[in-house]
Amino acid sequence: MLSKVRKIEALLINTPDIAIFRVPDSLKLFLSKYNKNSTAQLRDALGNNHTFQLDYNKEENFDKDWINLVVFSLVREYGNGNMDRYHNEQWHQSHIWSMIESCFDKLENIEAFCGESASLGTTRLRYGHMCDLIFRQYNIRHSVPLEFGASEAKAIIENESGTNFMKEGFYKLPRTLKDMLDHLLQEIKFDDRSTAIRTVGFIHSGLSSTLIKLDRPTKYISRISRCNILKISNSVVQFGSTVLPVILSTWVCCEMVKDVFKIVSQDKEVNEDDISLFNNFLERTPLPAMPNTSASSERAQKRLRLNR
Repeated sequence: MLSKVRKIEALLINTPDIAIFRVPDSLKLFLSKYNKNSTAQLRDALGNNHTFQLDYNKEENFDKDWINLVVFSLVREYGNGNMDRYHNEQWHQSHIWSMIESCFDKLENIEAFCGESASLGTTRLRYGHMCDLIFRQYNIRHSVPLEFGASEAKAIIENESGTNFMKEGFYKLPRTLKDMLDHLLQEIKFDDRSTAIRTVGFIHSGLSSTLIKLDRPTKYISRISRCNILKISNSVVQFGSTVLPVILSTWVCCEMVKDVFKIVSQDKEVNEDDISLFNNFLERTPLPAMPNTSASSERAQKRLRLNR
């Protein structure tokens, strides 16, 4: 038994995690151009680094164009004094964390669906868990769309021991990500791609952001990995040290979803001589066995008395 535990621990340690996700140096260098400490400097950098050229190519220029969009929108918030005021959850979602939705615009088949939406892939409630943001296939209503992650948001900034953070980060979101992972694994029929499949999400609390990933390195163990809590400063002086890491974490999340979608969508080799798919193709899936119920007349009579 001990040797089996050690084997699992070794496997968990040797499995790649979020923290070492490869980010191109070119993207880091472009982000570093906005390592400034005033709105004037940031606007000057935007003027020098804009990508509004006529020969814009989405495949090549989207990431830089998106970074410019995010930086410009945040510069306006700092310049207008909005970062020094209290705001509710909806304001943070639309003014700050909208960077997530716009980042997912580069994916043709996946959207970041915003609003208190039920996760269609979850099974713990009849209509799924309610999430503030869901990363999923575009819903064409022909089938249940695949879901790759979600985020939960609260207006109150808390530390890791706060009630809302504990509830959302240690219970609700991980269970939602696990249900999504189960659905993805069913989609690939638990084949050899299973260990590469993962779901990802965020916990947002005011201006703070925590990236969370869930994968299954072994058959019966789901692993939750939490990154460092990143907090956007309300002072533009700390723009480079607090905002740029948040922007990069959003890009990493989108890229992980992109990678998983590519893995799930891989075409399998087809054997034209294989006719096994026609075996029993008209047979219905048997219904699950009904649970045993008590046949005791004594209990039946007791229930009748209670209902009177």
